[in-house]
Amino acid sequence: MGKDQALTTFNNAINAFYSSRLIIVDRTISAFLSEIVANSELFDVLTDCTRATNFQVEFNKAITRDDKGISFVPPHNKRHLVALITGLLFEFDKKSLSVVEFVTKFYPQESSHASYMAFCDKIITPYAEAYRSMLTLPNAIEETIEKDKPIELLPGKVAEDCDYWLRQMLDTIAGDNAMDELTRREGTTLVKGLLHVLESLNPLLIKLVWLGLKNTLGNQQSVLRALKEVQSVLINYGVIEP
Repeated sequence: MGKDQALTTFNNAINAFYSSRLIIVDRTISAFLSEIVANSELFDVLTDCTRATNFQVEFNKAITRDDKGISFVPPHNKRHLVALITGLLFEFDKKSLSVVEFVTKFYPQESSHASYMAFCDKIITPYAEAYRSMLTLPNAIEETIEKDKPIELLPGKVAEDCDYWLRQMLDTIAGDNAMDELTRREGTTLVKGLLHVLESLNPLLIKLVWLGLKNTLGNQQSVLRALKEVQSVLINYGVIEP
């Protein structure tokens, strides 16, 4: 899949935010993250951006307080911006942060929809522009890479403990005649993707791919045991919450 197709996929997923509403945006967020994880070109951008960026550090930096109150100011650095907002969307998706509370707190308006549109204007629009730039012209972006506090990588054994169940899942997917071809294709891509990102030991990337994998194969009885075993490993190592 080339960059042109990846850009089209990304634009379609971003456009869905503008036609959504705050009370249902959780579906939009989940669909968006699934597209990022399933598309190798888009995921490569995220991998590059998260390599030197610590989500919690950037999140804390973005929250500012002054005489006018509290505000959320994303970084200008494109790599940091992509890593921060993708991480923020993931926190919304797994319910660690409430998207409704975040939007109404940092973008207060007369109505919840007006607050949501302000969020789209201040967060989603610059985020989309930064992501597109990183996708289409990464070598033209000259930025001083300010390394945050090093990301706390996971112990190497997490990959070892997941490996057996993920490879068993690949065999099961290949031999499950009842599985439709789209699910088979997407599931295979995501399992291989998780095997790959587990080698990086980067918890954010692992969480994102796991999210896509669970959403894609969570209703497939043939791989349910393997999914639960992988989930158990990720919980034990603190990658995801129970």
